[in-house]
Amino acid sequence: MGRQAERTKRRIVSAFTDLINEKKDVSKISVRSIIDRADISRSTFYTYYDGVDDLSESVAKMFGNDICELIGQAGISLQLDVDYEDIYYRILKYIKDREQLAKVILLNYSNSNVTEAISRPMRDLLAEYYKNSHPEADDMVCQNAAIFWTYGIYGLARDWVARDCKPEPNVKARILNKSIGISPKFKTDF
Repeated sequence: MGRQAERTKRRIVSAFTDLINEKKDVSKISVRSIIDRADISRSTFYTYYDGVDDLSESVAKMFGNDICELIGQAGISLQLDVDYEDIYYRILKYIKDREQLAKVILLNYSNSNVTEAISRPMRDLLAEYYKNSHPEADDMVCQNAAIFWTYGIYGLARDWVARDCKPEPNVKARILNKSIGISPKFKTDF
């Protein structure tokens, strides 16, 4: 994709996220409001997206990919003495910095494709990490472990966002680290 196309897609996504922050509900956002905000034509919008649902899925996937990148930056696959509290903090800070978008994606949008779009990158990443740390495990075990951890993280994020991202990311990260640290086997799982 060329630079102009990338800029156009960024304008569409930016317009969409601005509208989410204003309207607080995807059902109140129309293609017309997005194209007006992005200052593009209807045909330009439809060149990249099939509609608001398709755009929502794309934004959710970006959200999920960004969280995976934060996990990957921590080097979780390469070491067992990972600072999990720092990973939790990075994820929570990312979510808090995009709180309204997170509320829409995690709480107010019942499209299963959006849930899949946000969870799939994390599930794939965690399955790979689990396989690397447990080479003897078959693919089904790795996939199930990844699903377990992905939806645990997803559920914790949903609950935290529903509580208006309270307590603050650093406090919540400390709580998560203590809670998960209760399981002595956890740190050898990933």
